[in-house]
Amino acid sequence: MNNTNRPSKRQRRDQPVTPLDRESLACVASPVGPISTTPVSSLDKEIIVSRFQKEICAAPFELHLSVPRGNKITTASGGRKTTTARSQRKPLKSLARRVLESRLSIGTNQCTRALQQKNRQKVDLVVLCRDVHPPSILAHIPYLTTVVNKSCSLVLLPGRASLDLGHAMGIKKCAILALSKRNLEDEAVREGLVDDSDQVDKYHARIDSFIEFVKDKL
Repeated sequence: MNNTNRPSKRQRRDQPVTPLDRESLACVASPVGPISTTPVSSLDKEIIVSRFQKEICAAPFELHLSVPRGNKITTASGGRKTTTARSQRKPLKSLARRVLESRLSIGTNQCTRALQQKNRQKVDLVVLCRDVHPPSILAHIPYLTTVVNKSCSLVLLPGRASLDLGHAMGIKKCAILALSKRNLEDEAVREGLVDDSDQVDKYHARIDSFIEFVKDKL
């Protein structure tokens, strides 16, 4: 007999219903053992994501990663419709956005590279989402934060954190992001920023304020 109330595969993936699903990331074996972080409550998670959206995603940084609807093209081929991004010249990034991108890494690959860089700026904060599937793709992160970047703080957000974090940036999901410390020696060469600019200092201070706020929640 079919159970009409049984959740679909997508619902089970986005909304874990068993204790093992909720704790799956912490149960993955790693060289340094299970992920050890101070528990973050659902209320604190909502506060952290809300502040991230207001202070990092909104003005002046304008961190919106989705492609605008006007820049998408829908084509029909073999009875199927395919939507692709319209090729266009990328707009010049603002000074605030360049400051943010010099310190922010998004996604598994970018965050892994940032954590492995020993001769450049150190990662100050890593935000992990517990509902990532499969959890094994992020099992190396605790090792990198414990061994390579010992001063790095690791935050593990509960619930549907990847959906909430992705929604804040205008994308579907985001399983991990990392914020690095400011590197004055590398900053001007790599990003073309002016170290003694008051405006640049204000942007960095805004990022530092968010990092300290999250650390205070631990």
